[in-house]
Amino acid sequence: MLAEVHRRRFIAAHAQDVQIVAGAKSAPDPAGRRLVIVESGSLPLAMASHYAELVDAGRSPRRPPDWTDEVRLDSPQDLLLAARDWRLPERLRRLAAETLEAPDLAALRRALVGVAEVAGDRRKELLIVGRDQPPESLWQTDAVRALVRWEPDPRQSFDPNHPEFLDRALGVQVDAAILDTRQLLAIRLRRRRDAWPSLEDRFASDLLLADEVGDPWLHALTAAAATRDAIPILLGGPSLIAWGVRLLRTGRRRNPPRA
Repeated sequence: MLAEVHRRRFIAAHAQDVQIVAGAKSAPDPAGRRLVIVESGSLPLAMASHYAELVDAGRSPRRPPDWTDEVRLDSPQDLLLAARDWRLPERLRRLAAETLEAPDLAALRRALVGVAEVAGDRRKELLIVGRDQPPESLWQTDAVRALVRWEPDPRQSFDPNHPEFLDRALGVQVDAAILDTRQLLAIRLRRRRDAWPSLEDRFASDLLLADEVGDPWLHALTAAAATRDAIPILLGGPSLIAWGVRLLRTGRRRNPPRA
């Protein structure tokens, strides 16, 4: 859906030629034209003026604008978060809304609401386990009011060898938590030299669908995070920390749907 939106908007921005190609690689154009390669998951919140900027960038050696790295869709969870911004194409927003209402996503709905409430309360504490702090420009000054504790080393927050106790370990420390599971997996698998869980397992974990996660370690972590009595815990990738939290707090309030 997003690739087709990109195609139509680039045509409207007077791009010379626009094609949707599976597995496109950056390569010289035989006709000598300058090529702009856009992944289908990129620029989900781009507006008409942004496409015009990219077309202009393709006609000159200057770099694309900085905003091209702000939001991208790399997982189903990314789509659900981006849908809180009215700039996401309407068909994708409808798809996200229908998906989030599914009965099996009840745990994710609770976590999204719970983490958003904690992030907006100055009396609460939010733990974020992730390697890199996002640029301050991606977190508006009023997006997160809670006391935020950054922890690049997950071992300082819970025992990675016992992921089934995640909810108990974090529950006595903070009011809500966000974990970059890609970093957790990278640290764990680098030492054990095991294979990464499948893409389906990682996506299911992001959606807190523990029963659909085949990898034992990731299943235990996801099940602990999805426990009804646990504090709100969100699992995801770097995008969840980089821009997902901002949309949790400010998406619908700061970007109301247009008439």
